[in-house]
Amino acid sequence: MANLLYELKKRWKQKITFFVFMTALALSIIAILIIPKTPYDSSLLTTNVFQYNPTMFLQMESASTLPDGSFSSRFSSDWQMLMGRHEIPIQQNIDLPENVFTSATTFIPSTELYRSIETLWEKHRFEVSPLARDDIEFAIHLHDYYSEQGINRILPPIYPNTYLGVEPTVLPHGIFETLTNNTNLFFGIIPLAFFFFLGFTTFTQEYQSTKHYFQWIQPVSKIKVFFSQYISIMLQALIFLTSIVFCVSLLELLRGGGVGLHDLPIRIYMDGVKYYPQWQFILISMGLFLLKLSLFTSLGISLAMMIKLFDVGIFASAFIGIIGFYLTRLWDNLQVTMNPLYINYESTLLGGRLEMSGEITGYPYISAPPAGHVPFLIFFLLSIVILVIAYQFRYKTPMRMKTEHSRPISSSFHFELRKYFRLMPPKWIGAGLIAISLIIYLGMVLPDLEDMSNKIKMYLIEAEHQDSLIEIFEQSYSEFEASDMDVVHKSQMLGSIQADLESAKNKARLYRDISNDIQNSNSTGYYKNLMKEMKERLTPNKYALSISELENRKLSNFSTDVMRERFKWSAQKNVKPLIFPSFEISHTTIYDKSASNKSIDVMQAEFGQPIDTSSGMIIYRLIHYYQYHLLCIASILIFFGGNYFLERSNENSINTLYTQPKTKVYFYNRKWFAGVFLSLLLAIFVFGTLMVVGLFSRSSDTWHIPILHYDKIVADPFMVQDFSDSYHFKSLGVWIIQAIALFLVILLSSNTMMHSLSVKIKNRWLVFVMVFGVGYLAMTVSPSLMKLAPYLPFSYWNISGLLNGRSALEINSSLTLINGLIVNIGWAIVWYILGWAIVRKT
Repeated sequence: MANLLYELKKRWKQKITFFVFMTALALSIIAILIIPKTPYDSSLLTTNVFQYNPTMFLQMESASTLPDGSFSSRFSSDWQMLMGRHEIPIQQNIDLPENVFTSATTFIPSTELYRSIETLWEKHRFEVSPLARDDIEFAIHLHDYYSEQGINRILPPIYPNTYLGVEPTVLPHGIFETLTNNTNLFFGIIPLAFFFFLGFTTFTQEYQSTKHYFQWIQPVSKIKVFFSQYISIMLQALIFLTSIVFCVSLLELLRGGGVGLHDLPIRIYMDGVKYYPQWQFILISMGLFLLKLSLFTSLGISLAMMIKLFDVGIFASAFIGIIGFYLTRLWDNLQVTMNPLYINYESTLLGGRLEMSGEITGYPYISAPPAGHVPFLIFFLLSIVILVIAYQFRYKTPMRMKTEHSRPISSSFHFELRKYFRLMPPKWIGAGLIAISLIIYLGMVLPDLEDMSNKIKMYLIEAEHQDSLIEIFEQSYSEFEASDMDVVHKSQMLGSIQADLESAKNKARLYRDISNDIQNSNSTGYYKNLMKEMKERLTPNKYALSISELENRKLSNFSTDVMRERFKWSAQKNVKPLIFPSFEISHTTIYDKSASNKSIDVMQAEFGQPIDTSSGMIIYRLIHYYQYHLLCIASILIFFGGNYFLERSNENSINTLYTQPKTKVYFYNRKWFAGVFLSLLLAIFVFGTLMVVGLFSRSSDTWHIPILHYDKIVADPFMVQDFSDSYHFKSLGVWIIQAIALFLVILLSSNTMMHSLSVKIKNRWLVFVMVFGVGYLAMTVSPSLMKLAPYLPFSYWNISGLLNGRSALEINSSLTLINGLIVNIGWAIVWYILGWAIVRKT
């Protein structure tokens, strides 16, 4: 007990308890003030029960699947009669948002309405997914609960004529609702990583400061000391849970949210469907969090005992954890309760969306009950076993002191390099940048693989949807042909149905061909089929971009011409099939103006990145969308920019250096060369790592991916004209070479500038702000410096804008690659000479 009190007192003095409370407060503020307020059962309230949707109504009579709006006349008649009994004018209900178009009436959900829908399913022999049936039953249960509570009109109306996904806004929001809606935030990866870090840091700091030995020599069992540290961290977790409840309660009461409905029924799949009151659901989530936390804490402690080095352990654990997180996100087989990185309490407790199979038309709407609480008990037992094993193997191991051996210095350049390695840890700088690069790489690659799989599946789903339409149209054609309708009307209807039937057949064939082309890497066929799809989707006066909210409500003729030529280029160069998450937005150009405050660039970054995992495309996206080269420049300048800062870490160092039989200019030259050498070496190593890793992603046929380059301003991009001399394409390989060359000269000029300033200015951070901060600001305002921009090195920091010709169009025509290389090298020479002159006069 004394050891435990000692550990708790130690953590109090180290302000760890304060950090635990602040973490809980930050998560509470995020949950209440930042995350949109969506009720826990909003998926039920906006369900497709009231919409003609094939994921809900899976089979009826002879039709295998039913597309939107395609039902028999008998069902339509029964449906209209049912809805008519629950129909009310809109003005008697809650206000609709502006620009929402719907019919003049709407419907209030009720127990009677849900029961009637179930009867309708049985009458027309609908095969309904288990999830849809569970949703109906749960909705009935909720309505009964609200009736017992005397709460009226909690549920908003359902809008059957819109697909707007209008979220309910009148559900109660209180303390219990906030805790329930944010279980994955409060008890998810953030607090788990925090306590893992806490356990790891506690042991590594004690090992490195030798405090570990003072505990071992106490007249107390070592195992008690060891487990006292573990238990103290678990008690900190209880403080965290208490802080979460306190902060949420305080913030909700301050904003007038109230306590909420503590006994609101929550559906849980365990040995059948059960309904737990909301307070019990929260307590179960907290208990499962503590069991999972025990595993993360024991892993952190055990890793610290094995490695004992803070830097190595943090990089290793962060890298492994992030890889595991992305792999869990990518593969459904890893989204199971037994995976400790699968953080989804709703899924764990409710059978949730991520654990549902996708056997019916590719949609994941079949519920799969979880394994229950047993895996979490296994987590706890496993954590104890891990701690015992780590204790048995490592608690007796003495700390190995690192012996230092003197090595002869071969030259002044060697001396400068040795100082970097002695006074700063560049190996960890390099490892950090490489780790960041690989993490970002995985963050792009793994979702891309997931999106690619989903996109292929969606093409097949679209084909199946068209097959359903074909069957419905054929049945409708037969019914109309056999009807007693007048000849003129019958002829018109048959002609319309025949046209729709042919269109559905063509689309089904096209979608299957596209899916097969992707899977077989048939570049020629794929891009030809994309051109067919483009022709269908971009028919004049037929299609408008709803995502982008373009001012003209359509793509410019310039963009459609670029799109067409891009497909031709890709087919000729045998570029492997590229998939775009959003077909239209990915092909917008600078001439497609947005009606909203969002620019096309932002929307392209969010929706239009081509799905490709090759190293070239990853580097392109890092630079084009995320300005990753600026992160590299900032990191390198901080550590390798001001070489004289190494001497000023010891006030006598530079004076001792100048007593050597060498001139000050001699040391200035060697310091500059050493800093530039390490900077360029690290930059090449970081980008080279990305290139090598990306080679495993089938990248042999991606170097000819077309990159658009603007050649001149188009007077009217919406006019039908010849745009061939207004743009051209360059291959991705050429773009990468140009980008790396420009990046290296920018790094050279920035490093030289910081080196020359460090001769006189002693504060590292002041010099960094003067170089990088001012440079970034100048890059941002360069459009306002149109005439001066070509002569400033900072104007060329926007590598993507420079290499695609956009900077030349929008700022100054002299902003080209050649000028960028010349200007940056010229400024590097100027700064070098300036520093050289200052050193001579010092």
